[in-house]
Amino acid sequence: MRQESDLIGGPSWIDTDRFDIVAKVERPGSAVWPMVRTLLVDRFKLVTHQATRESPIYALIAARSDGRLGPKLHPSTCVAGRKPQGIAKQAPCGFRPGPGVFVGDDVPISILTAFMSSTLRRHVVDRTGLVGHFDIDLHWLPDNLPPGPQSDTAAPDPGAPSLFTAVQEQLGLKFESTKGPVDVIIIDSVERPSED
Repeated sequence: MRQESDLIGGPSWIDTDRFDIVAKVERPGSAVWPMVRTLLVDRFKLVTHQATRESPIYALIAARSDGRLGPKLHPSTCVAGRKPQGIAKQAPCGFRPGPGVFVGDDVPISILTAFMSSTLRRHVVDRTGLVGHFDIDLHWLPDNLPPGPQSDTAAPDPGAPSLFTAVQEQLGLKFESTKGPVDVIIIDSVERPSED
């Protein structure tokens, strides 16, 4: 998952100027991002290249020396995409994130690290050694809530711990601040577009 810090260079106006873009999708169901890239190249004369830089990251590691997991992280109980709930009822497995919440059934740790990268705005790499899929029920008090209506998840508990504490207490994992290679996009040149 790309972070803002993955974009390097360019004039200061790219952080402040806003543009209204009216465009039509060629075919319903077409991938939008390739069309956006083409628009940026055509209208903004955007030229970029990719590079790898050593940057601050978080490594997600086991918090306990014995490798024991926390009470809210266990191997998945899902079977064929369904979570058993008694004999007569089964619920679908899935991933339900929200502000201060990461609840997932049958998810690999890579989904957790991608979500944490977005939440922490720093790359998170998996160094837990955990393989397979897991049921995760993580709750914390977010630093700030996004504006506007919230998702279907309940409002965060004001008494909930910070994300760093919650990951350690609930999952038996922890974030270790370190440095590592991060793929970045470097802006070589870009121009303000002319009006139609």
